[in-house]
Formats: sequence, C-alpha cells, structure tokens
Amino acid sequence: MRDWGIQRRILFLALAPTLTVAVLMATYFTGSRFGDQEQALNNRGIAMVRHLAPASEYGLFSGNREVLQRMVAAAQKEADVRAVLITDAGGQVLARSGSAFDGLPVPAAGLGITTTTAQDGLLLVFSAPVLTSYVMLEDYYGAEQIASSSGGQTVGRVTVVLSREGLLLHKRRLLMDGLLITMLGLIGGGMLALRMSRDVTKPLLDLADAVKRLGEGQLATRVDLRAGGELQLLEEGINRMAQALQSVQADLERRVREVTAELREKKDEAEHANRAKTHFLAVASHDLRQPMHALGLFIAALRNRVQSSETRRLVDQIEVSVSAMEDLLDTLLDISKLDAGMLMPQYEDFDVHALLERIGRDFAGAAHEKGIRLRVRNIHAQVRSDPMLLERILLNLVSNAVHYTNHGGVLVGCRRRGDKLRIEVWDSGIGIADDQQQTIFQEFYQIANPERDRKKGLGLGLAIVERLVRLLRHQLRLRSVVGKGSVFSIEVPLSGGATPAQTHKAQEVLLVDALARATVLVIEDDVLVMAGMLSLLESWGCHVIAARNCDEACLKLAAGARPPDIVVCDYRLPDGMGGIETLQRLQAQLGRVVPSILVSGDTTPAVFEEARASGYQLLHKPVRPARLRALLNHLLTQRDGEQPKS
Repeated sequence: MRDWGIQRRILFLALAPTLTVAVLMATYFTGSRFGDQEQALNNRGIAMVRHLAPASEYGLFSGNREVLQRMVAAAQKEADVRAVLITDAGGQVLARSGSAFDGLPVPAAGLGITTTTAQDGLLLVFSAPVLTSYVMLEDYYGAEQIASSSGGQTVGRVTVVLSREGLLLHKRRLLMDGLLITMLGLIGGGMLALRMSRDVTKPLLDLADAVKRLGEGQLATRVDLRAGGELQLLEEGINRMAQALQSVQADLERRVREVTAELREKKDEAEHANRAKTHFLAVASHDLRQPMHALGLFIAALRNRVQSSETRRLVDQIEVSVSAMEDLLDTLLDISKLDAGMLMPQYEDFDVHALLERIGRDFAGAAHEKGIRLRVRNIHAQVRSDPMLLERILLNLVSNAVHYTNHGGVLVGCRRRGDKLRIEVWDSGIGIADDQQQTIFQEFYQIANPERDRKKGLGLGLAIVERLVRLLRHQLRLRSVVGKGSVFSIEVPLSGGATPAQTHKAQEVLLVDALARATVLVIEDDVLVMAGMLSLLESWGCHVIAARNCDEACLKLAAGARPPDIVVCDYRLPDGMGGIETLQRLQAQLGRVVPSILVSGDTTPAVFEEARASGYQLLHKPVRPARLRALLNHLLTQRDGEQPKS
C-alpha cells in the first residue's frame, strides 16, 4: 500500500468497509435463511408423521390394508416426500409408497417421534408410533414427542422420508442471490467511491502533474481552479509559484544572454588579437630573422679574423648573446605557430635508432661539461610519427634533464609496450613536486630559477613539448620525486613495418673540409645578409659569386664567371621569382645538377613541403654558421663521391 497512489488509497478506504459489511450481512441473513428452511422441512416431516400416526390407527387396528395404502399414496403426493411406510407392531409392512427405503436406518422403537438422516444428508427420515387412543402432549415439551401416561398400546409405526434436494437447491439459490446482492452492492459502492475519489484525487493528481512539469522546466504550466476549498488555495499557490519561477527564469535567461553576448564579444576580441598576433609573427618572421641571420654570419666571419684573446673573448660573449636571442625568437615563433594551428604533422614510418644517436651526440658535450653521465640505450624499432617534431620533443626533454641534473646522470631508453614504443628520459636531478607537475608545462615557468638566469633556459621547452605531444596525439607521462629525479616518457605507435635487422653501431664519418676549393653562388636580396654571407664564406676559403636575383646570377654566369660548385639561395626573392624557380632556371642554364641550399625566414609547413618536394635542402634563418658549414661540406663531399673517377 505504500506505493499506492491517492486514488487507489481512497478507493480502498471506501470499498473495504463496504465489502466487509456486505459480506457480514450476506453471511448472517443467508445463514438465518438456511436455518429457517431446515427448521421448516423438519417441522413439516414431524407434522406429517404426527398426522399419519392417528389416522392409521383404525386401519392397523382393523387390518384394513386398502385404507392404509390409500393414506400412504395420498401422502406420497406431497412435495419433497420420497417414501411413506406403515408397519405393524411386529415390523411387518402393511402399506408403502415410494422406493427410498433401501439402506435407510431402522427407526428406533419407542413412543416418541424420531428424526434421522440418510444418504449423506440428502434424506430425512421421520418415524412415529401408532398408539391406540393416541393422545400427544403439547409442542412445548420439545422435539421428542412422547405418549402421555394415559396413552394406549403401540400397534404400529408410520415412517415418512423427505428429500433435502429441494432444500439444498433453494440454499444454493439463496447463496447465489446473496453473492449477487453483495456484488451489486460492492459495484455500486465502488462506483460511488470512484466518483467521490475522482472529485478528491483529480485536483491532487492535477497538482502533482503540474509540479512534475514545473520540475522538468515547463514553467508555463498552470493549474485550473476547479477544486474549491483548501485544494483551491493549494492550486492558487502552485500557480503563483509557477509564475514567480517563470519570471525568475526569464530574468536569468536575459542576464545569461547579456553575459553570453559580452563573453562572445570578448572572446572574439581575444581571438582577433591572437590571430593578429599570429599573423604578425608569421608575416614578420622573415623580417625578424633577416637581421639575426646577418648578425650571426658577421660574428662567425669576425671570429676567423681576430687574433687578440681579449677581442676573441668579446666575440664569444656577443655570440652567446646572439645565440640566446636566436633561441628565444625560434621558440616564440614555434609556440605561436602551434597555438595558431599552422603546424601540421607529417606522419611517416622511420627507425628511431638514428634519432636517438643524434640526441646522444648533441648532448654529450653539455653532459661532459657538467660532469654527469649521459647514456643512450638505443634500439632498432620502426615507429609512426613526425620525425622532426618527435626529435624536437626529445631534444627539449633531454635538454631539461641535463640542465637540472648536477650529479649522477641522464638515461635515454626505450621499451616496447604492446603496439607502442615508450621512450623514456630519466634524470637524477632536483625532482618536481606534485603541485608543480602541471605548472611546469606553462610558458616561462621554471623551477629553481627565480632570478631568471637565461643560462638556465627560457622556460618554454616543456610548453612546446606539451603542445607537440598533443598535436601528434601521443601520450606524455611524468613521474618525479623531489630530490631524487624525474622520468618523462612518451608513447609512440609502432609501425606495421618490420624492424631493421642491422644491429651494427653507427660509425662516425669524418667530413673533409672541401670549402677551401669550392665556388659558392649566393643569391640574396638583403644587403646585410649578403655582406655577412660573403665575409663568412670567404673566411672559410670559398670563392663567392654574389647576385641579388636570378637574372643577375644568370648574367654573371654568362659573362664567364666560374661555374658554381654549390648554390645558396634565399627562398623569397624580389621580381616575383622565388628561390625554387631560380634554382631550377640556373640548373637549366648550367645543364647539370648543382647541389643547392634554400635559406628561408618563413617556417610555415607549406615552405617545408615545397622545399622537400623540390629536393633542395632547406635551412631556416637565422642559420647557425656551424650548421651551414656542415651542410655545405656534406653536399660537396656527396657530390664528389658521386662523380666518376677519371
């Protein structure tokens, strides 16, 4: 009943008493009626034997069986009479009617009227003695009638058998009538209770439904005022509450719209400012890199000309400052490109062996200077990623590990984990507290560098790592204990290709400095960059041919200039012809393939893709002199190795 609704509870409260009363009354009156019917049948049987006993006295006394037979035949015609029997004092049958005497109990001898049942209660047997001078006492002496002390001698016995089938049938009818009346009363009471319950529960159900819809946010819901009395007060209260909620919601929605519009406007302004910043950096990238590129070339050329140790020390300090400026510029531009979505990964399958070897070589000197060990446990494994971006991630992680490790060492290793290769960078440095393990990936955040010493880095390496990992859809993990060290790990998908079988160690290649006898054609429109390039290349012993554009270079070559061994060309040139077209035109004029290097201040992916498709080497400004010299030597040596021996 706890889960019943209001209507079911009211119906139960209305019908339960009605059903109880109806059943009790039907039971009582039906039982009373059954008793009356039983008593009436019993009285009738007694009355019949009481009437037949004195009436048969003459026939028994005189032995006139015909009279007795007529008497039993007449009695047989009465309703419910199954048989009538008259016997003499010795038990001899003198007259009988009917066939219900088989199996009947023998009436007990005596002066009174006896009543017995037979055949499982379907028959009632009444027996009375026939006395001479028969006189009976009044009925109030009880059911067992006895002869008076003045009665005569017993001359016979009258037996009447009555059937109870009619009585039982009548009982069944009474029972069905009682049940029918009870059901009708119950149905009538139920209909009345249902009508009354509807009058009570309908307003309550309407209120409950209204509250439910209000809870679902349908604040326009209202309740019809139909109940009257206290329920009407409740309906009015619900309507007032709904109206108040609707008013509050409308006010909140208005405020939300206003705040949303304001936030959208501010968001648009911020996005516009970010796009403007990114556009500015992208557009200004070339112009920002040009003077830095020229400055680096001048410093490298100056280093080869100074003899004084004091002057060389000043050049070294200038070179350190310029290197820091170049690093800062590169990092800021890289972050800007990542945030603007301008950098798209170029996935390919490659072996990490060469990548890890380069990292080991690049940081071996820095680790040796700090007196720590740097170990690279290499492995041959094919992975699928962007090799340049993955190398940038590992470079930053290893650089951080070396910077923050003052004793012990740094370990770079790999582990296969299912279909992934986990590359880990372990260090025994200062460690990172739990509350700082998310903050370290923010821009310009550094641990243990409150004085902002630029020798300890810029605080941008991990910010770039976090962006690159998210861009490549790899997974980066960090485990660290303060005072014991840290472990940065990145999981890279293994490719479907087979792992290379070669396990030999990479051998160092000693490049022969071929620049002393090389002719280098430099095509550059910026005067400062051209001057710096000329000074640097000439300090390396190169013969340099300078040209501002493709036409000037072609004219000088046509005028008898020495054919170049290698060409260094700016990517963006005046007069509408780019660096790639210039190189293609020069090679067509020379009639042979000349090793060529493109130099660009534009770091967008489109430039990289175009350069890779053309087959030319690409260097980004500002170019490190060591990097330029190594690439020139490599291309010249490669060219010499491909030339057939005479």
